[in-house]
Amino acid sequence: MSSEGHCDSLRSCVRTNLQEFFDHLEDSQTTDLHQRILREVEPPLLELTLKQCNGNQSHAAKMLGINRNTLKKKMDLYQIEAR
Repeated sequence: MSSEGHCDSLRSCVRTNLQEFFDHLEDSQTTDLHQRILREVEPPLLELTLKQCNGNQSHAAKMLGINRNTLKKKMDLYQIEAR
């Protein structure tokens, strides 16, 4: 993080926020950490990619490197609408 509180890179932002998440994690014996993190990170990634692609799911899927059907399933899972 820079002195102004801005992240220098995506990696540093993720690291800082993950550290904060771990600082507040109540159950150190959790066994679903990967899924918990994905449930937090994946929806905004999908939403912002769709916004960048003006709602074009085929283009968004290509940018994400996933199949359009996979994108649609994830959109349904997270209740994301293409705009």
